[in-house]
Amino acid sequence: EGAAAILLCPLSLAKQRGHSILGVIEGIGVSNDGQSKGFLAPAKNGQIRAMTQAYANSAVLPEQIRLLECHATGTSVGDQTELDSLTEFFQQTPLSLNSLKANLGHLITASGMASIVKLVQAFQHQTLPPQRADLLRPSIASAGFNVPTEASHWPSEQQFTGINNFGFGGNNAHLILSSYSAHQSLPDTKPTQACSQPLNISQMATTIDAEKMTIDRSKLAFPPIELEKSLAQQSAIFELVQENVTQHKDFPTERTGVIIGMQCDPEVCRFVFRWNLVNWQQQWVGPEKNDQSSQQWLKKQRDLHTKALDSDGVIGAMPNIPANRLNRQYDWQGLGFTVSSDHLSGIDALQLGIDYINNHILDCAIIGAVDLAADEVHLAAIKNCNIAQYSQDGVAVLVLSKQTSGAQPCA
Repeated sequence: EGAAAILLCPLSLAKQRGHSILGVIEGIGVSNDGQSKGFLAPAKNGQIRAMTQAYANSAVLPEQIRLLECHATGTSVGDQTELDSLTEFFQQTPLSLNSLKANLGHLITASGMASIVKLVQAFQHQTLPPQRADLLRPSIASAGFNVPTEASHWPSEQQFTGINNFGFGGNNAHLILSSYSAHQSLPDTKPTQACSQPLNISQMATTIDAEKMTIDRSKLAFPPIELEKSLAQQSAIFELVQENVTQHKDFPTERTGVIIGMQCDPEVCRFVFRWNLVNWQQQWVGPEKNDQSSQQWLKKQRDLHTKALDSDGVIGAMPNIPANRLNRQYDWQGLGFTVSSDHLSGIDALQLGIDYINNHILDCAIIGAVDLAADEVHLAAIKNCNIAQYSQDGVAVLVLSKQTSGAQPCA
């Protein structure tokens, strides 16, 4: 477990206000694998698309990267896939490879932010950080890469780095980070301007009765059991899209993304209850009374609240999968994620979609919102708080896209 935080500010504003500039984000690329081998299987092409997008929007060239902070979770397939994508994209660039996970462990959703903190510290100390490396793959050396095991001097003007961060659901991200001294050595380039123009809403649908929704299993791009073991928010948004949204032929799949607004599902608390019940029982009856009858009672109570998680259940409970299941079904290879900001989740998802199209990151965005407010846990919480409120399930989706004809060029 871990947490990290950074303060972001436009570079021009930071200089104007005299802020201490610890690092500069030079570019970001985000993609999804689309119809790949599965939610847990990495795909080289998706990782390369993220890196390509990052450098296409940056003044930094791939050959300027000195250190690459890898995702590198220590799995045989995942690590080799990442090495393959790095080899193909960076070719003969003599990269030094690092991964914070070997020193600190995997911080899951905070791992990318932790890598930023690590590299900013390396900038400040002008030190190329050493890497704990007990067992290295032969393909690292054959690709021309190296893994430093001792610290070395890192001149400020050479402090250009890349950070890989990948995730379940086929998500890929690559961030280019530099020290301020290194940034100042780059040629002046005019950043791509956001282009605020009218956008098309070509398709839309909504429902308020999620319990009566059905899914056509014959057309699924993944095993049906995955949906059976997913939280209701996943199946609800998936069914609405399957029934009402057709593939948008005017835009390439790699330029089509998915953004879903949703509140946190209270059902996930059942899994935490199941895990904690073991410790609670020992506190209630004491470890010396851990006999067969106690174990039977424990098993019955745990199964009463929820069954044990298997791999499909884990995927079904992940909050990003409502978006990524659509990425995979329709081979939408742009970014895909969910937004949770309470009652504004859907509105925030829509605003993000507008921003991504205006900033030329996407050409088309599938925007969804789902809130199962009639869930029994939600209703019980409202009752216990003595709140007089009418609650109803709600699911909505729309297709947002740039205009393909009659649009005026950006100034």
